[in-house]
Amino acid sequence: MDKYDLYRKLDEHINLVINKSGATEEEVVNQWLESIEETNEQIKKM
Repeated sequence: MDKYDLYRKLDEHINLVINKSGATEEEVVNQWLESIEETNEQIKKM
């Protein structure tokens, strides 16, 4: 798996969430980034 496979998977996931939730691409990406930040904070606390 190369980085382009990862980009395609991410794009597929974003589009799936958009289609199921009706959210915009920006909303989905922002929510995803917030989730990553929260995970990073939890890891730092360990």
